[in-house]
Amino acid sequence: MDTKFTLPSLQGTPEQTAAAVKIRENFFVELKRVMEKTKSLDRHMMKQDQEKAKIFGSLAGMLNDMEPVIITHFSKITDARYWIENKNKKVEELLIKQVPLAMKEIK
Repeated sequence: MDTKFTLPSLQGTPEQTAAAVKIRENFFVELKRVMEKTKSLDRHMMKQDQEKAKIFGSLAGMLNDMEPVIITHFSKITDARYWIENKNKKVEELLIKQVPLAMKEIK
């Protein structure tokens, strides 16, 4: 995994934790890809449509600013069952559910 931090150990049965380690690792790789894609879409939109770019740029900027909060929040999810139960969900789906919780943590 290409991260600058060490993830905490997962909690669960040995079978659950063995499966969830790779799922969580794949999630963080995909999260990084989604963040990078968001940044490149912003640049592409600037060339295409200034008005949409302004709106999207604000959202992309907010997501970019929140990246450390998002990474920290997902790092704290140590229940192996969470990762197993959500293994087929897209990163965007998990972000929609978890970002409001992450925001509460920084207040």
